[in-house]
Parts: sequence; structure tokens; C-alpha cells
Amino acid sequence: MKLNKKYRITLEDESSLEKKLNISARTPWLILLLIGLTVLAGAFGIFILASTPMKNYLPGYLREDQRTATEEQHMRLDSLEKIYNVNEAYIKGILAALNPVDSVAKETAGRNPTPLYADSLISASPEEKTFMENIMERDKYNISYNSPAAAQTMLFGSVNKAAVISQESKGKYQAELIVPSGAPVSTIADGKVISIASSPKTSGGYEVIIQHPKGFLSKSSRLTNLTVQPGDRVAAGQVIALGTAKGGMKSNRVLFELWHDGDPLIPSRYLNGGAENPE
Repeated sequence: MKLNKKYRITLEDESSLEKKLNISARTPWLILLLIGLTVLAGAFGIFILASTPMKNYLPGYLREDQRTATEEQHMRLDSLEKIYNVNEAYIKGILAALNPVDSVAKETAGRNPTPLYADSLISASPEEKTFMENIMERDKYNISYNSPAAAQTMLFGSVNKAAVISQESKGKYQAELIVPSGAPVSTIADGKVISIASSPKTSGGYEVIIQHPKGFLSKSSRLTNLTVQPGDRVAAGQVIALGTAKGGMKSNRVLFELWHDGDPLIPSRYLNGGAENPE
């Protein structure tokens, strides 16, 4: 097909046979003219939509106030999501401390191990039996060996090197540790601070609950000038308070409690340097 053909557009008044319009053009020019008219029509349509209220009816278009409100709602949603995640982690930490689960037992839960038959078990030799009897006889009265702390291979420090346990709290689940006036109070082991609250029932001050590894939980009460807050990770021996609340007592005392897997323990059996007070 040749592109050099010539076309003519003529407008004629039939009543007078007078030509009103006479346009002639070759094919390339005609194509360019049509393209130009199309571009002009599109630009005119965009101008009309952008400069008139008709743009509000376009699909997906938001007014300025609607866009601002949408962005504000998105920011509020992000803030609420962060607060929710923090609270959820806090609650999970408390539940894990109060209801610890053995990780090995949890991993093996649901499995169906193959039972062992009596024929497949090798009986102990006489030497092994003698060795086990000697070990059991030696550790029969070893309290530290039979304690949960030793079984869990946990070593505890002291709340203060100069602290001593009062005579009246010896053997009790809540130990009274007498510390020098103005002496700092430290954590007994690594862990995470899960709760801080005021302790008016114990003559003032604050109580700090720390979750330790292997199912241990400790609470120190009657503290002042705290240096930690909920969620902080603490190391063994780290100072958590710069003093204690005297509260009308003759000496500064820290009330200390210890749990393992939800069961209360007697702190005097586990604290390092927890000597008795000779009062």
C-alpha cells in the first residue's frame, strides 16, 4: 500500500453549489494530524479531570482530608501493634516463669518411642553396682546434692557480701537479710526483670521479681533507688537497688524469696554468704 496517496475533504452548500471547505492532504500528514488531535483530546481530558471536582469520582482517588486521616490511622495501628507485642512478651515471660516446661520433654512430646524389651537391656556389672552403691551411700545425707538448685546446676551469689540472715527467719521461705545502711542490693544470678511493684505490706520500698534460668524465680522486697526496670536483662551480681527501706526497724533488711518450678524454697540453703545473724 502506497503512503503518498492524496485525500481531499470538501464541504459544499447544495443550494448554491458553493464550496465552503476544501482540505487536501497526503496520507502521512493525515496520520500525523489524527495523532495530534488524539493527543490534544487526551490532554484536554486530563486537564478537565485535574482542575474540576470530577477527579473525586475516579476509582481509588482520595481527597486530601481522607488521605491525611488514613495515614494517621495507619500510624495509630503501628503504635498499638508495638504495645501489644510488648505486653504479650511480658505476659509470656511471667507464664514461663510460673509454669516452666522442660525443653527436652516439650520436644519429645507427641513422639512414640520404640519400647525396649528386657532382653535388649544389658545388666549392670558387679563393679558398676558397687560404684553406684558407694555414690548413693556417700550422698544420702548431702542436702545440697538433693536440692533442686544442685540438680539444676545453678550457682547463686548473694544480695550483698556483708548481708547476713536473721536468726528468726532461718528455715523460713521468706528470709530477712540484714544489710549495712545505704549498701547496694544485687541479683543472685543472671535473669530478666519481670515485675516491679511497691511493697507497702513490708514496711515500704519496692519489690523486684527476677526470672532466672532453669525454672528459678526470686523476689527482693523493701528496696529503694532502683536501677532496673521491667524487661531489663541482669547479670549475676548486678546492682538492682542502691539502698533499702528501713521502715522503723532497727536495721536495714531485705526480704528475699526464692521459687523453683513454682515451689517455694528456703533461701538460707541456697544463698552464697547467707550466714546466720548471731542476734
